[in-house]
Amino acid sequence: MGQGHPGGDPLDTLVSGAPIAKETAFKMAGIKLGDINFCELYDCYTFTVLVTLEDYGFCKKGEGARSSRAAQSRRRQPPGQYGGGQLSSFYMWG
Repeated sequence: MGQGHPGGDPLDTLVSGAPIAKETAFKMAGIKLGDINFCELYDCYTFTVLVTLEDYGFCKKGEGARSSRAAQSRRRQPPGQYGGGQLSSFYMWG
């Protein structure tokens, strides 16, 4: 578990707390970015997912949208066969 708050408005900086949280969480888990083959990110706003993907290092800054589209095209599951989180289906509480 890691948490980070860089300060400032993310809309101005386009930086999330992920770089800070990543250090703590990865150290605690004893892993590196290359050890991860699946992740779930909080999707409160479209840009948040893209910026967080970039800030964790899953893709370079500015390439989150392109990376997401590429990942969508590689999905093995037909579209609409999962909840999809807040952006694509529902806001699941509890």
